[in-house]
Amino acid sequence: MSTVPNVVGMSLQQASDALLAASCKKGGVTCPIATPYNVVVAQETAAGTEVTPDFPINITMNKVSGHLSSNQIIIWSS
Repeated sequence: MSTVPNVVGMSLQQASDALLAASCKKGGVTCPIATPYNVVVAQETAAGTEVTPDFPINITMNKVSGHLSSNQIIIWSS
């Protein structure tokens, strides 16, 4: 089992690193319009939840770069 880390408030890179270090699979990223720049604002699976290794954790964050439009979903592959 793996424990889901708290990634709220981290940058996309920090959140990615924390999820991988916890043996969680990177899930999708939702980017709403009115959020701080480059910060994770929510995660779908609560921090501290026990999950199986490679369980996908979806996060909500602001616009990642100028190349993304609002509400775009990014799906990472492992």
